Amino acid sequence: MFFDRRQSRLVDEIAIERFGIPGIVLMENAGRSCANYLIEKTNGPVLVCCGTGNNGGDGFVIARHLENAGRNCSIVLSGPEEKLAADAAVNFKIVKAMRLPVAKVDPDTGASVIESAMTVDGDDPVVIVDALLGTGAKGALRRPMDLIVDIANRMPAVKIAIDIPSGLDCDNGSVSEPAFRAHATLTFVTQKTGFKSETARQFTGAVHVMDIGVPADVVDQVAAS
Repeated sequence: MFFDRRQSRLVDEIAIERFGIPGIVLMENAGRSCANYLIEKTNGPVLVCCGTGNNGGDGFVIARHLENAGRNCSIVLSGPEEKLAADAAVNFKIVKAMRLPVAKVDPDTGASVIESAMTVDGDDPVVIVDALLGTGAKGALRRPMDLIVDIANRMPAVKIAIDIPSGLDCDNGSVSEPAFRAHATLTFVTQKTGFKSETARQFTGAVHVMDIGVPADVVDQVAAS
C-alpha cells in the first residue's frame, strides 16, 4: 500500500481527532520503533540530524532510546530551538535534560563549522540518521539542511532516513539536489507514493514500514478516501 502526502497527513489527523491518540504518543511509537531497528541492525556511534518539525521530534525520541541502550549518540539541530513544533519541543527538552550532545546550526553557519559539528565525541559517526524533513516537505532543501545532507552523503557511514529521505518528494518521487542518499528508509504506516519512482529508489535504499500504533481502521479509512 502506498500513501501520498495528503493521505499521510490524514492518517495522523484521524488517529488524533477520531481515535484520541495524542500526537506525542504517535511520535514516541515512531521514534521507538526506529530506535529498535537501529539497535538491532547497526553498530557504533550514531549522529541524528534533526529538523524543527515532527520528523525532528522522531529523531529526538530515537536519540533518547539509543542512549538508553548504551549507544554513543549526538544530535545536530538544523534551526533554533524556538522553532521546534510542540511535540518535538517536549522531546527536545528530554534529550537536553539527559545531556545528550546537541550541535545547533542555522542558515548562517558555514559548511566547515557544520562538518565539524557532525561528529560523535569528535569522531566520525558510524551511522547517520536523517530526521530533518518529513512527508510534508516540498522543493529544494533550505540552508542549513542542504549543507547537512551534502556533508552526510559524503561521509562513509550507514545512512538511515526516517519516514522519507530529505529532499525526496513524497508524491512524485522527484529529487532535489542535494537529497539524502539512504541505505535504508524507515517509513511509517505505509510506503509513500513517491517511492515508486525508479529515481527515488536510488535514495530510499531498502524500505521498511514501521508500526506506530495507528489502528487498522484508520488506514482503511484513508485508503478509501
